[in-house]
Amino acid sequence: MEDFLKANPGLNSRFDKILKFEDYSPKELNRIALQMLAQENVVPSPEAEEHIKEYLAFLHRYRDKYFGNARTVRNIVNEAIKNHNLRLAALSPEERAHTPANLLTIEDVQSFKTDKSSFVFNKQSIGFRRPAGE
Repeated sequence: MEDFLKANPGLNSRFDKILKFEDYSPKELNRIALQMLAQENVVPSPEAEEHIKEYLAFLHRYRDKYFGNARTVRNIVNEAIKNHNLRLAALSPEERAHTPANLLTIEDVQSFKTDKSSFVFNKQSIGFRRPAGE
């Protein structure tokens, strides 16, 4: 919004107040994640809870101007629940009968890596390529 307002001085002069929203802290992000899980009646194991906490701290440490705050947390929680559901669906009926249906395990959140190499994007080009040598 700031860039948009700076691009048009006439528009900028029409706003006399600016509200600035700071990013949530890692502790606040973790509380939001736990609350979202509780709303879905999902309880993380201590290992899963610790991994989510570390992952959110990692994302916060390396955030950029596009960091989504609670939207990022919602995406993580949704992904964890999806992994949880897929894990339960893969169990035999006998195994499923002896597995707590609402327990989020470390297996459900292991895909959340605290490794900066995952930040590298290799996007495919769209369009025509020039032949080699041109």
